[in-house]
Amino acid sequence: MTLSYANRGDVVVVSNIILAVLAVVSSGLRFQTRIFYSKAFSWDDAFLAVSVVGTALTLTFNLLAVKYGYGQHVKTLLVTGPNPATALKYQIVSEATNMFAMMALKMSLGMSFVRLRLTKAITASIYGTMAVALLCNLCALIAILGQCRPMARAWDQAVDGTCWSNNVKTVTWYVQSAGNILSDLIFTVGPLVYISHVRVSKYNRWALRAVFCFGLLATVCGIVKTIELHQLLLGSDPTWDTVDLTIWYTAEMDVGIFAASLPALKARFEAMLFHFFQIKAGSSQYRSNHVSHTVTTRTGARGAAAGMGMNMNMSVDMDMDMDVFQHRVITHSHRTSDNDWASDRQILPSPPPGGISKTMEIRVTEEMRDSD
Repeated sequence: MTLSYANRGDVVVVSNIILAVLAVVSSGLRFQTRIFYSKAFSWDDAFLAVSVVGTALTLTFNLLAVKYGYGQHVKTLLVTGPNPATALKYQIVSEATNMFAMMALKMSLGMSFVRLRLTKAITASIYGTMAVALLCNLCALIAILGQCRPMARAWDQAVDGTCWSNNVKTVTWYVQSAGNILSDLIFTVGPLVYISHVRVSKYNRWALRAVFCFGLLATVCGIVKTIELHQLLLGSDPTWDTVDLTIWYTAEMDVGIFAASLPALKARFEAMLFHFFQIKAGSSQYRSNHVSHTVTTRTGARGAAAGMGMNMNMSVDMDMDMDVFQHRVITHSHRTSDNDWASDRQILPSPPPGGISKTMEIRVTEEMRDSD
């Protein structure tokens, strides 16, 4: 018998590490921004943190799988060692942690739109999309964890027990992929359509479009992963046949985390461009440390009757996620239960007319001096 000593384990290791670093660094910057600067850490950030933990576990188990022979042919491992059952065990566990991380990511994406407090119809559609994505991923997770009794038979055929047909796992993975792709499109295309109908500056309109379009990269990874799902039906050489599938489901997860972290990093990127290269991107007010914003307080009839009907709408002519200073100024004079950043609220239209309106205009100017 001729053995093939081909080994694709390095491809799994390199791709997984690069993508995981991208996801962890981008999400870490988002968390730092939300916790220490905007003081606006919320449920979407919490779910994203859970997703990052899940993708870190996925990376760990994939690296262990490669250590024990994943990426090589089963026939070769049976002769040269190590036991391919160990590699398959870690690879199957990585599938489960990936599904868990994906569910948390979908919750994070959905909650990031819920915090904008859009119309009831839009909010209901967001919750519906989240529910569909969660159910699709849950079906695949159940298929992974319940495919064999006992579970050890899933990676070691020497163990006595029974298993479902590979068709069951494959079908649930197709369902999971369809749910992920559908939710990605809704969470990406929906904001693009919405942005085109609200009043924002031309720069911010295109900047927002570019940020949201990064979400399509995760969709592309999901589509490629779906194409690779036929590998689950091969079965005869699982440590070799499923390598591409492992790479792409990991990429879908990590790219999704990266795309979800971008909106909070836009202003940081622009500040870096100006600091190091004197490149002005976006509002010139921010670049000159000139902050201008208007706070409008409207009290409707119902709120006036209740004595607590104050709803604050912030209309800010600033760049995304650059209200660190503005947030502190506002909270000194008005305490509100909504600490979200302007990056979350600036794409909203103005509230409908009615009630009593009071407008305060605050201008803080600090001229920058040219360095010698």
